[in-house]
Amino acid sequence: MVRTWLFAVFAVLFAVSGGCSSGSGEAEFVELPEPAVVVTARESGETVPLRSGSCAKISLKENPSTGYLWSFRVVDDKGNDVENSCVELAGERFLPPDREVVGAPGIREAMVRGLRPGRGIVLGECMRPWERDKKPPIVTVRYFFEVSR
Repeated sequence: MVRTWLFAVFAVLFAVSGGCSSGSGEAEFVELPEPAVVVTARESGETVPLRSGSCAKISLKENPSTGYLWSFRVVDDKGNDVENSCVELAGERFLPPDREVVGAPGIREAMVRGLRPGRGIVLGECMRPWERDKKPPIVTVRYFFEVSR
């Protein structure tokens, strides 16, 4: 009886403390730059103005307990990864829900920094990492950043 109770307690603690994390260090609060603009899923597909040197914050719901996690990439018009873009991913973090309810969704925040004038695309995909080559993402967002001086 005591062993069963202890096992249940450890299982709950494991799930709440990071057993369902995306592996991106969300156990610690990650300090991100102050954003000039915040975009959500509603702005997907739109052009977002951004000044060189400033940041935009992408803010999307995420529920790590389901296994579905957001990942972000800088891409070209065809969805291929780009290394020398006018934008870069400047950091990300997961904010857990206000209420400590197992299975409740939190918020994934990703910062995009404008580097130089031009047009950069950030693609976000919500998927289970272990299904990457087997299934398409359940949700995809795409932001077109127009960077000016």
